[in-house]
Amino acid sequence: MRDIICESTMFYGVDEHRINTYRILFRMKDAVNGRLLQLAAAQTLKRYPYYAVRCVSDGKEYLLEPNNEPFAVRRTPDPLPLGGEESGGYLLAVTYWEDKIWLDGFHGLTDGTGALNFGRTLLYYYCREAYDPNLPSDGVRVNEDGPIPAEEWDNPYTRIMSGETVLPDETDILIQTRPDTSRKPLSFFEDPRLTFTEPYYYDLRIPERELMQYCRAQDGTPGVVLSLLMARAIDRLNPDSDRPIVTGMAINLRPALGAPLYKGSTLGLALLPYAGRIKQKPFDVQATICRGRLLLASDHERLQAGVKASTQLYRAIDAQPTLEKKKELVRNVVARYHGSATFNLSYVGPAKLAAMDPYVEELQMQNDSPGITVEVVAAHGSFFLEIVQDWKETLYVDAFCEELTAHGIGYELLSHGEHHVPAIQLP
Repeated sequence: MRDIICESTMFYGVDEHRINTYRILFRMKDAVNGRLLQLAAAQTLKRYPYYAVRCVSDGKEYLLEPNNEPFAVRRTPDPLPLGGEESGGYLLAVTYWEDKIWLDGFHGLTDGTGALNFGRTLLYYYCREAYDPNLPSDGVRVNEDGPIPAEEWDNPYTRIMSGETVLPDETDILIQTRPDTSRKPLSFFEDPRLTFTEPYYYDLRIPERELMQYCRAQDGTPGVVLSLLMARAIDRLNPDSDRPIVTGMAINLRPALGAPLYKGSTLGLALLPYAGRIKQKPFDVQATICRGRLLLASDHERLQAGVKASTQLYRAIDAQPTLEKKKELVRNVVARYHGSATFNLSYVGPAKLAAMDPYVEELQMQNDSPGITVEVVAAHGSFFLEIVQDWKETLYVDAFCEELTAHGIGYELLSHGEHHVPAIQLP
């Protein structure tokens, strides 16, 4: 089966610097039972048969074909390489150690939204066996619900590429939010105070009620407020720079495409600049401005126009005669847009762990991305933040935490250390 369209940049863009993988960590209330987790994973894969695939190549392109190998569940704290022998060819894997369960994934298969759906089902079957045989499944996709909706399988880009779905052109839409590209955003890679090494991570926990109260008081949302606090921290450490500090905010394109159940990886990027007169405004005004910019950037018609424009790239990739030509094209495109943001922030929203919430103490989204990336997820009465950076020095993390404290937002540093995400092995 062939179902790589919007995901093609993730597949053909893989190299030593961009592996496009992630981990989702669930820390349970008790030590994990590996036998029960293996049973839960088998039940979960039955519910998500479209993830039971391996990547193959005919020398011209990557293809996804059904994979009948046993699904990998391993007892190890280390990420499992995906796509190769250790994972049975799967682009997803489950590992566990002590009280932790990790879901390792490849962005070309699905994004954080799709992986969290899989993770909720995994937790449901595990917690049902480990804690409560009558655990309710409300809000969780389970086998007992019957046939899988066709909307989960159907790639909305197939209809767009064929012309069956007609999207607006950028010139015809009312809302235009093109960022000012006349000045290059501030870049960490030009900061002489930093020594670039292997990535380091810092896991923080913020009480959900406390952050939400502050967001409401400032006319902001969690994503807006946290991105502003990071931008202010970066600005404070670079007082002599007049270059804009730009947040790259990840956007889930499923709603705009009318495909809320789609299984794959549909991500857009909103660029939110912090520059000029906005720096002199009070925080609540800054939050209002940034929230307005994000609302405009998230307008469905504007996103649809962007999707239509991106199909030109997908057609160009498809037209390349060999695998190497496809990789070369994607590498050139990625290089062209590299540095469009100073840092990236992804907020997938509440994890909605339903009946499993009492059994999950922590949840972390762990991604690979250059510079600084902030992954945010809400679960178990807290916001969990993971800050990943390509250097060991703590000055930017410290400055961000100082901003939290200055705005009366309490936090706890849960852990920190060298950051590792799964390797990816493609044919």
